[in-house]
Amino acid sequence: MVHFPVIPGGSAGDRAFGDPNPSGLAEMLPPIRNTIVTRLAEMKVEFLVQNVKCGGCANAIQTGLSKDARVREVTVDVPTGRVSVDSEEDIGAELRAALHALGYPEKIA
Repeated sequence: MVHFPVIPGGSAGDRAFGDPNPSGLAEMLPPIRNTIVTRLAEMKVEFLVQNVKCGGCANAIQTGLSKDARVREVTVDVPTGRVSVDSEEDIGAELRAALHALGYPEKIA
């Protein structure tokens, strides 16, 4: 015996194999295609910076870098000085300059 999921507002006839969109099922599913495209468009850049001493420094970095509309997320690891930025495109050079302007230049190897 085969069991079909019950679709809100649907009927047994909607669950027939020939119906490509039973009771609006396609509208209930997440847009997989858009999700994949969105994930591919994201960039992650990491920096090791100087002068990160406390949560206030981390907040200043997050606030400063988040002013760029292309920045989606900024995380700062205070003990290591690692700044990770998720953005819509490759803006590493701009982020590096912004960090320097905020007083957190990259560590020299």
